[in-house]
Amino acid sequence: MNDTSATVEARYRVMLLSLPPQERMRRAAAMFSDARKLVEESIRLRHAHASAGELKIELFKRLYACDFSEPELSAIIAHLTSHFDY
Repeated sequence: MNDTSATVEARYRVMLLSLPPQERMRRAAAMFSDARKLVEESIRLRHAHASAGELKIELFKRLYACDFSEPELSAIIAHLTSHFDY
């Protein structure tokens, strides 16, 4: 969904590109950090009794599941699971 007008989007892009690269990177990292915190909290609400390892696996699945095939995802999760104490 995109409810931003083309004019506003263009203006925002100009504003972002006027920032020094370091500031753009800082802002992007801060936005990712904030988004990650929101996702983590959502997972905690659904899996209140999950261990820290289980939460990390759920976070990984939520953020990166679309980037891997099902066999790759299963292999990564198996690897992660082998490194966490439950």
